[in-house]
Amino acid sequence: MRELGYLFMAEQQHISDLFVDRHKAFLAGVSPQAKDEFETAILSVRHGPGPGYRRRMMKEAQEIAKRYVLPWLKPEQEEAERQYRRISLRFVEMGDNFLKRLADAGIPALARVPSALDPEIGFRVRSRFMFMDFIEIAQPASPLRWLADVFLGFVGTCRVIENDAREFLAKLLELNSTRVQSDILNRIQESRGHLEVEIRKLLHEISRVAEQALDNARRVREEGASAVEAACGRLGTLEVEVVKLGDVVSLTSPTQLPRRKGARSLAPENLPLPG
Repeated sequence: MRELGYLFMAEQQHISDLFVDRHKAFLAGVSPQAKDEFETAILSVRHGPGPGYRRRMMKEAQEIAKRYVLPWLKPEQEEAERQYRRISLRFVEMGDNFLKRLADAGIPALARVPSALDPEIGFRVRSRFMFMDFIEIAQPASPLRWLADVFLGFVGTCRVIENDAREFLAKLLELNSTRVQSDILNRIQESRGHLEVEIRKLLHEISRVAEQALDNARRVREEGASAVEAACGRLGTLEVEVVKLGDVVSLTSPTQLPRRKGARSLAPENLPLPG
């Protein structure tokens, strides 16, 4: 787990750097287009009382920012998932190789432990990205701001409102694209946590099987030792019995048995001649 943790952190840093560069490229590409689109929108929005004009300008900025940020979210998530699958597949392969080495150790129970890791799952958490409208900026509740806008509407000077809307558009693009990136990196981090939990569960199962195999081996060894001791005891008893039987046989051999009266001797001279 320590090895996997260090390697995963290195891969996460690589992915983070990759998406920082993609974020910069996105802003550099869409900011000029969004600004041009907003300048065109300014010409089409009718002037009126200051507070109402501010709301219309801010709404235009929100709509333009959404049109650029939301379509960008999908390809970024797809690229992030592709990158995550790449690194998770690497770690799953490492886990499978570890299981194979254990299976080759000759413990049958470990050979039956299946891999619980699926590299094709991808992200294990859903996206929580939501486009932030920053309504408190678009429709400020400050009475002073409202009075200032009313004054600007009376004097016919709306450039201050338009400049505020331009800055608001840039802020919407910057912050929401950053939120896209943060959402992706958070999903990678959380998915990594879920993957590590799955790996730990698998390792605990391996540990349980290995401990069970060790207990079985100890029991078999103890039972074998008892069986050997019992067999040795039986052999020892049998040996004593054999010795006793040998003594009895030697005591009752024919050379030592007394002859009955009238019995013929089995000496060679007393044996009948053939024919």
